[in-house]
Amino acid sequence: MEEQLPEGVNLPIIWTGVDDVPIVFVNQTLGQVGQQSETILTFGQLAPPAILADTQEERERQVRALTHIPIKPVARLALTRTGLEQLVDVLHQTLANYDKVQEFMAQAQRMAEEGDE
Repeated sequence: MEEQLPEGVNLPIIWTGVDDVPIVFVNQTLGQVGQQSETILTFGQLAPPAILADTQEERERQVRALTHIPIKPVARLALTRTGLEQLVDVLHQTLANYDKVQEFMAQAQRMAEEGDE
């Protein structure tokens, strides 16, 4: 039997355990639409291959031997259309916050440099 909250009762929704989840660097993204209209986002890491050789000729030989440069997937997420719209809103706000912080840091740096003169 499913319990329901009495009408008019509001409970806060809070993030818990955020600091327990590791931060993983990604530099590649892939977006797809699934068979049930979900959006699938795949995040991955692309690292340039290590070309280690003593001579330029050996390095060129190693590069020519490559058939591809792999992207290592680190996370795949599926979202509804509503979830995707919410993610886009969060990304826009995060980008605006990033720009504000960068401007604040640049102003602080300028003030510190002026104070040193």
